[in-house]
Amino acid sequence: MYHADARLSYVGRIMLAMSYTVTLWCGCTVYVSCNPATGIAHSRIVEARGTVCPIRRHEVGARLWLWELLPDTAGQADTVIAHTLTQAKH
Repeated sequence: MYHADARLSYVGRIMLAMSYTVTLWCGCTVYVSCNPATGIAHSRIVEARGTVCPIRRHEVGARLWLWELLPDTAGQADTVIAHTLTQAKH
């Protein structure tokens, strides 16, 4: 899975990780906000778009569904990124 890029937002008695950022397979950075009492993520917002991100929905400020944070297990992402990089060189 993904590891948090930034340090945790709060260290105290309520919860260790109330919010954090992750970098997705496409290069986009996503801010994840968690409920302080339960630790469950309740919102995921695109903070910065990756330079070669092929996903149109990954606009800065867009909310993402939980499954959109999952890595691409089919290997399709590698093909799309390689194709995008090849086009950029021409």
